[in-house]
Amino acid sequence: MEFINNNANIFFFVTTIFVIILTILTSILLIAAVKLYIFIAKAIEQGDVILEDVKANNFVKKVAPVVLPVILPIISFFVKKKGGKK
Repeated sequence: MEFINNNANIFFFVTTIFVIILTILTSILLIAAVKLYIFIAKAIEQGDVILEDVKANNFVKKVAPVVLPVILPIISFFVKKKGGKK
């Protein structure tokens, strides 16, 4: 009878160790998932802030009428030149 009890004790000991290790790994995974969620939430918030800054920035709207008449003829010159070689 002592042999059966000894095997049962070993089984329960190994099972207990396995459950403890599994609990620790699950806790680590949950902590990592929470940190990832917080990181993604911060990144989305920063992206929203950057988009709001871009929307509020009127620099492009002010510069475009001045720069486009200068740049467009140069671009069209090179496009025509490239198209003529084909």
